[in-house]
Amino acid sequence: MGVRRGIRFGVIALVLAVGSVLAACGGGTPPPEASESAFSATEHPTLHTLAEADLEPVTLELGEQIEKNEAFTTNAVTYTSGELSVTGALSVPTTAGPHPGLVLVHGVVDPDVYVPGSGLVREQAHFARAGYIVLSTDLRNATAEPDSAAALGIDLGSTLDVVNAVRALQASRIPTLDEQRIGLMGHSLGGLLTLNTIVAKPALVEAAVATAPASINPGDNVAYLTSTSGTTPTKVTEEYGTPESNPEFWSEMSPRGLVDRVEVPLLIAHGTADSIIPFEWSEMTVDVWRKAGKDVRFEALEGEDHVFLERWEEAMALTAKFLDAELSPSSPSR
Repeated sequence: MGVRRGIRFGVIALVLAVGSVLAACGGGTPPPEASESAFSATEHPTLHTLAEADLEPVTLELGEQIEKNEAFTTNAVTYTSGELSVTGALSVPTTAGPHPGLVLVHGVVDPDVYVPGSGLVREQAHFARAGYIVLSTDLRNATAEPDSAAALGIDLGSTLDVVNAVRALQASRIPTLDEQRIGLMGHSLGGLLTLNTIVAKPALVEAAVATAPASINPGDNVAYLTSTSGTTPTKVTEEYGTPESNPEFWSEMSPRGLVDRVEVPLLIAHGTADSIIPFEWSEMTVDVWRKAGKDVRFEALEGEDHVFLERWEEAMALTAKFLDAELSPSSPSR
C-alpha cells in the first residue's frame, strides 16, 4: 500500500497554486455488480464504472496537530482510497457544533514542489473560521508527472480519492460534525474532479462548488494542458488512444454523459481572464447542466485570472453565501 507522508499546513500553497496546471475525466457502460476492488483492478475504468461500484468502508485516522489558534485546530490525517493511504489536513472549529463539513480538492501542481497538506490552504482557513469542518486532501495526482494519465485525471484514481475523502469525513465520528451536511469544493482539475464526483455518486454531498474547472471534454484537457505544461499527450494517447481512435472510451470519460444523475446544486466561478483554463470551458459546462435541467449558478469574475488573486475575497463571499444556504439545516432542499 502506497503512503504519502509529511503534511505541512502553510502559506506555501498560494505559491504552489500560481504554478498549477490542470486536467480532466469522464463516464460509460459499467460491469455488473462492480466493487471498489473491481474498479481499481479495471484496466481503463470510466465514470460509469465508478458510478456502479459498491465501495468498501473507509476510515479517517487522526495524526499530529499541525496548527492551533482561537478559531480552529488542524491535524494531519490519512484515509484509505483503493490501494493507497492518502494524506490530508483536517481543520475543526473550536466552537460548539454541529458544524457542516467541506471537502477541498486541489488542482495539479508540479510534483517537484508540492508539499503535502498545502492544497487550497487559503480556502481551508477561511471556511474553518466560518464554522466548517474542513478536510483538504492530497490527491494521488500531486506526485504524478504532468503528462501522465494520473496527473490529468484520466485514470480516475484522483476522482476515487475525492469520493473516498467525503466518505471518510462522513464516517469520522467527529462529535461536532453534522455528517448529513457536507459540501464539496474543487479548483481547476479539482473542479473537474468535483463534477466527476457529483455525477458518479450523486447522493454523496449536499452541494458542490467548482472554481475555474477544467473541461468536461477530456480530450480538451489532454491536448491543451499537456502543451501548457510543456509536455505532449503521448503517454496518455499511447495507452488510451485518441478521441478519434477510441471514441467510446473518451465519451465515457466525460461528466456530460451522466449529468442526468446530478441531484445537488452546483456553483461554478471562473475568471474571465484565466490564462490557464479557458473561461469558455465553464460556459460550456453551465450550458450542459442547464440543458439537463439541473440547478447550476454561474459567477463570472471580470478580469480575474486562474487563482483568484485580485478578487479572492469576493469569490469566497459568493461561495460562502451559496454553501451556507445549501447546507443550512433549514434549507428547502433538506
